[in-house]
Amino acid sequence: MTSPSTQTCSHPAVAHPPDWAELYLHHRDAMQKVAASVLLPTGRPDLAEDAVMQAILSLLVHQPPVICNPEALLVATAKRKAIDLARTCDLTRRCRRELHPDDLHDDGIEADTVDRIDRHRATLHVLAEIAGLPKLQRQVITSIFIHGQPARQVATELGLSPARVSQLRAAALATLRSKVTNEPAR
Repeated sequence: MTSPSTQTCSHPAVAHPPDWAELYLHHRDAMQKVAASVLLPTGRPDLAEDAVMQAILSLLVHQPPVICNPEALLVATAKRKAIDLARTCDLTRRCRRELHPDDLHDDGIEADTVDRIDRHRATLHVLAEIAGLPKLQRQVITSIFIHGQPARQVATELGLSPARVSQLRAAALATLRSKVTNEPAR
């Protein structure tokens, strides 16, 4: 196997960060089918959407340096996340069989689990809303808040003025705020 820096592609590799939201919208069905097929033997194909969202989050946080085939990368990452979830389901099922009900204690684990699930759902909701933003707003938001790039760098990369990037960021945040809180935008 070649390292990512020496990897060769049959077609031009993506040099700049791809628009993950657009790629997600275009390839989510394929990602969900693969994830569901992996999760079917566990009896939990309903977790396919979770695997897909975990894959997107993973790729947003840890972008590979070279991307030859974004669709293959998305599908493979969703498959790996589904395998992780399948292993977790199997481990949980085995642990439940091995534990006696008297061994279980209420030590706040339930509340912690509920909080994590709520945060995960909120993250998925925000990502879905980001995917629905106009392309420039989506690029500005993902570059600044997910990739941590300074606004001036984003302006340079997109060929915009810093003031325009600030306007796009403000408009996107207002839209997201109104959709997430179900209040009208100001």
